[in-house]
Amino acid sequence: MKILILTLEFPPFAGGAGIYSHDLAKGFTNLGHKVTVLTRQYKNKKEQLEIDKKLLNIGITVNRMFWVPKIWRLCCYFTALKFLIQYRSDFEKIIITNNSALELLSFMDNKILGDYNIALHGTESNLYFKHYNLLNKLRYSKRGITKLLLEANRVICVSNFTAELTAKNIPAIRQKLVVVHNGIDLDRLHGQENDKNLFLPFLFNETDYYVVSIGRIIKDKGHDILIKSFLKVVKKIPNAKLLIIGEGPNKFRLQRLVIELRLSNHVFLLGYLDNNSMLYVLKKSDLFALISRGEKRIEGFGLVYLEANACKKIVIAGRTGGVPEAVEDGVSGLLVNPYDSGECANAIITLLFDKKRRKEMEKKAYKRVIDSFTNVKMAERTLMAIR
Repeated sequence: MKILILTLEFPPFAGGAGIYSHDLAKGFTNLGHKVTVLTRQYKNKKEQLEIDKKLLNIGITVNRMFWVPKIWRLCCYFTALKFLIQYRSDFEKIIITNNSALELLSFMDNKILGDYNIALHGTESNLYFKHYNLLNKLRYSKRGITKLLLEANRVICVSNFTAELTAKNIPAIRQKLVVVHNGIDLDRLHGQENDKNLFLPFLFNETDYYVVSIGRIIKDKGHDILIKSFLKVVKKIPNAKLLIIGEGPNKFRLQRLVIELRLSNHVFLLGYLDNNSMLYVLKKSDLFALISRGEKRIEGFGLVYLEANACKKIVIAGRTGGVPEAVEDGVSGLLVNPYDSGECANAIITLLFDKKRRKEMEKKAYKRVIDSFTNVKMAERTLMAIR
């Protein structure tokens, strides 16, 4: 079968929808299907060229749409329109896998798309139907979005939470909704096993305990709660360290918080790390923690929790949105109140102190990912849904 994935997020962009599109494409290919990805260019052309070459070697063709700052939407619109008019008949299935692509297509005649499917990852329906303002009006057509969703063959939701939220915002769409949980490409998690030639602004000490957090530094990810929890953690475990990987607008506020709480010897904001360095830090750490709370955008699932489990790390996560579907409480991690730093601290202390329990949970967490959350299983379930 020939499948077209249409997305404006794709590696080297590190967002969740981009990773989803990449892993889904590889899952389809592993099942013997031929995949083409229509996406956009990024500034780092050398890196994207390497990615595209690797994917082409396994049968995935990546077409990059010309990108110009400020008018990139206009560029992508006409490129996508031309591509679909010329090649749409070559594909048996088309899947639109991110919200920017959906917004772009909201100005296009649905007849050009033919039979298509849409993937939703979280709270997109809130954006389209609850927060429609002048800025959003320039970005997409609300009427076009509604038509796209209602006329899709299937609307794939990555969690039951996302499906229920979408059905609440658009009751007429309920019959088209199908839940297919995220799955990950395990090959993507095979980084270097040592620190040679890695960019690491931090050196590990074998006698210390390490908790790592990976994610965009925005308020919704709850890094402030995690940092505050370390006031209690270091009183019980003085050699505990928190490593935060990522960039974002909230970074300077977190740096001030670390100084105010006098945690500079325990909390380290490492900023951006390349993939190998990030995987090395994750695998060297004792726990993974990301306390998402969703004040503006609620976590639709939480792909990063599965990635940590696949690296045999137990996770501590906020009990919000679709996270309880990604993290099985007491099996692959512990769920906590995302607004309670004390509860978060207790979970960290419990798992760091109890090494035997931690090791048992690591085995269960890894098995859970292998059995139910690989990209091949995601691809199989997606095909069953859209057929």
